[in-house]
Amino acid sequence: MARPELVRTDMDFFAHLADDIAQARRKVLLQTMSVDFGGLDQLAEPMVRAQANGAEVSLVYDRYSLFDAWTKEGRTGVKDLRQHLGVLSTYGITIIPTGLVRMNPFAGRHHIKTYITDDIVYAGGGTNLTNDTKKTSDFMLRYDNAEAAERLFHQLPEIASRRFAGVVLPFDDQTSYLVDGGQRGQSPIYQQAIELMADADQATIVSKMVPNGPLVEIAPPDTKFYYNRPELVGKFNRLSLRWNELAGCVPPNSYTGDIQLHAKLCLARRSLGRVALTGSHNFNTLGVHFGTQESALLTTSEEVCDLLESYIKDCGTAG
Repeated sequence: MARPELVRTDMDFFAHLADDIAQARRKVLLQTMSVDFGGLDQLAEPMVRAQANGAEVSLVYDRYSLFDAWTKEGRTGVKDLRQHLGVLSTYGITIIPTGLVRMNPFAGRHHIKTYITDDIVYAGGGTNLTNDTKKTSDFMLRYDNAEAAERLFHQLPEIASRRFAGVVLPFDDQTSYLVDGGQRGQSPIYQQAIELMADADQATIVSKMVPNGPLVEIAPPDTKFYYNRPELVGKFNRLSLRWNELAGCVPPNSYTGDIQLHAKLCLARRSLGRVALTGSHNFNTLGVHFGTQESALLTTSEEVCDLLESYIKDCGTAG
């Protein structure tokens, strides 16, 4: 089995993914929260090529993508996205919208990000398939793992179609794939992060949003937190930060980069070795209350922890 790679969004993520899709002969699953015309435009030709080569190609995305397109480009953005999805479907590509329809557009979201091409799995990151993804600091872990690819290819679309507490799926000898099923107030991933912090001697937490709740309270005193300053995020995330400030639960911030931080990971350093929890969860209780579906990898792999340590080292000066 090949060594895992950390593929960064601000470097060559889309090029890597496009190449892997184009070479697929059996299966392609792109499961994400947000897509837009610019993101799909970079992947459409490889997806069509994979379909022509006999692969079963599916795209699972959250309906929030339409709201996101409207906030960025108005009606034109929504029209372009719908047209692009329609064209892909004419080539036999399966398009599956998911996520709940609620008055609150941020509630009931499908926030899982995993991309599968034959035996390749991109997981453990927070990367969307949008054009502005390239302007953020994020990553996906790329594995050559046929067994995990086959399992996730069949189970992830079904997971997106229902709401439940959560599940833990096998991934490799040192790694598990965790899912928050989208029940309000239930988050096995957040609970796992708390358990990691309770057992840690030292720790680092990285998130797009400000981490909060019991996780921050139980983290070791010298834990380093990396999250966005208000000027790097939109109104919703600024309001979340302000709410936490008013509640008096904003941890010290070590992030000094000048591009938006979009990665989400906890790295616990213990006498018995390091443990990482990395994926789509922002380690903020708001998503837990809203019933957000999430995914994360829980791993003791030294190779992966080294990759994450290297990424963390770059966090302070990203951009």
